[in-house]
Amino acid sequence: EDIVRTRIGVYDKSSNQLFTHAFEGNRSLLHWDDQDAGEQAGKSNLFKSVTMAYRNPRAHREVVMSSREAVREFMLVNQLYLLEATAVPRLI
Repeated sequence: EDIVRTRIGVYDKSSNQLFTHAFEGNRSLLHWDDQDAGEQAGKSNLFKSVTMAYRNPRAHREVVMSSREAVREFMLVNQLYLLEATAVPRLI
């Protein structure tokens, strides 16, 4: 969240609100130059879904998982870092 917050200069939003503002729709602040709006929406939804599924539980309780589960989660989070790095500012 901090990386996205800094990139778009929005500090009063977090979680889904932040990712919606940053990536969702044709007025988002960042995008991936996708030819299809569905691809942009899918990538935006990844940020929101991974946050809800993995970050939120950690914010409220200790999460116990196997090594295999931890690796799968790490790979999902890593994909978000890669997607964020390739997003470009939208010229409005």
